[in-house]
Amino acid sequence: PVNYMDGIPFYYAKSAGDQRLLRWEPVATRLRWGEAGNLRSNALARKALAGETGVTDGILLVEGPVIYQGQTLIGWEARPGQPLFPNLAATLSLEERLTALVPLLRSYHAFHRQGVTVGCPDWRRINWGPGGIYMPDPILLPYLHQPKRQLPRGLAACHPPEVYRAQPLSPKGDLFYFGVLAYLVMTGELPYLLVRG
Repeated sequence: PVNYMDGIPFYYAKSAGDQRLLRWEPVATRLRWGEAGNLRSNALARKALAGETGVTDGILLVEGPVIYQGQTLIGWEARPGQPLFPNLAATLSLEERLTALVPLLRSYHAFHRQGVTVGCPDWRRINWGPGGIYMPDPILLPYLHQPKRQLPRGLAACHPPEVYRAQPLSPKGDLFYFGVLAYLVMTGELPYLLVRG
């Protein structure tokens, strides 16, 4: 059956191989010629990292696309938790906040050891669960609908310098994004003053 959260339809299904529970979301538009193949190739290339220790602690590898009931779906491991934004848990101690960031930092480190950049996080799909902060690998998510969820003001405009120079993202740019996220988790606010919102 179809489920809904924040205006996004999704399905749960078990992986045939390892019986993991996956969450599948439909792509927002029809994939043009070659886009489905490129998506699949990118997903398989990223999945090659799966043997690396820590790679999926905080970054969930994306699978697909698959066709189900006439829809093209992209999926990732379903984990318990709640959206990080706007639910930053103000009641957590400093130690609990630091501990929650460790799985995500471990994943960034594993990606970078393999020479792979993570990319700009899909800020609306970052979750906070019993195992810490986690998110689906953002590289394939631009094809999906955006959840109707409030973000901290100005967050969507926080990018490392290479984005504004139209250069490829580097591991340093990844760490910029991680730093913004870590600052938000620790303080509840962005590290930059807003200009005109």
